Amino acid sequence: MMRCQRSYRSWISVMAVISWWKPSRKEKPIGPALTFRPQHANSPIRHFTKIAWANTREIGCAVKECGSFFFAVCHYNPGGNLLNQKIYLDGSPCTSCPQNAKCSQGLCVV
Repeated sequence: MMRCQRSYRSWISVMAVISWWKPSRKEKPIGPALTFRPQHANSPIRHFTKIAWANTREIGCAVKECGSFFFAVCHYNPGGNLLNQKIYLDGSPCTSCPQNAKCSQGLCVV
């Protein structure tokens, strides 16, 4: 069955991330301070900032088929979206990676 194939589940995951990111493009931007403000807490941009939160070290996601729909959920550790905190630091990719990490596609991989 197609729904058991890895590529199919990967596609559902990609579509979930796109659906969390896309509405944020219509919102007022975070701004050059890159800070999560109170006005972001209940806006669609909060889904994007969860994904982009720099201090998040672990992400666990699941997809469940519900009839003709799919439900995707992710948990982040630490959770992020902390009021008046920076989402990420501006700068060159991988310059703050831990010593035991390598840089892959601009991200620190431990």
